[in-house]
Amino acid sequence: MSELDTCDAFGDPIVPGRTPLPICEPRRTGESIVDHGARVLSFLLAYSCTATLNDSELAHADLAAHYAITARGILPTAADRISDVRHLIATVQRDRSQVSQTAAPIVATGAGRPGSGNRPELLDPRPKSNPPAPAYAKPEIAF
Repeated sequence: MSELDTCDAFGDPIVPGRTPLPICEPRRTGESIVDHGARVLSFLLAYSCTATLNDSELAHADLAAHYAITARGILPTAADRISDVRHLIATVQRDRSQVSQTAAPIVATGAGRPGSGNRPELLDPRPKSNPPAPAYAKPEIAF
C-alpha cells in the first residue's frame, strides 16, 4: 500500500468511515473571474460547502450568481436556489470578517523586564469605555 492510498490531496491521513470535504479546483491560468465564479457557483450549488473556499472564490461566485439571477428566462426555482447560495455566501463572508476583527492582536512586550524575554502578550480586544456622564444637575432657583 503506497502513501497515495493512505493520504488525501493535502497529505492528511484518510480516516476510514469519514467522508472528506469536497474541494473545488483552483482558478485556471487565463480563466476569467466570471468563468471561475461560475465554476465555484456550480460547486456551491452541488455541495453547499464553503469550508474549502477562500474569500476571493466566494466573491467570484457571488458575482457569477448576480449574473445568473439577472439572466432572462431563468426559472423561479433556479433563481430561489441561487438566491439561497448568495445568502450562504453573504453569511460566510460576514462571519469570517467578524472573526478576523475580533481576533486579539499579539504584540511583543516586556522586553525590558527580567525573565520575560520577548513573549507575546494578548491585548484585550474590547474597546475602552468611559463611565457615563453624571446626571444632569438641577440649578438652584430662589424665589
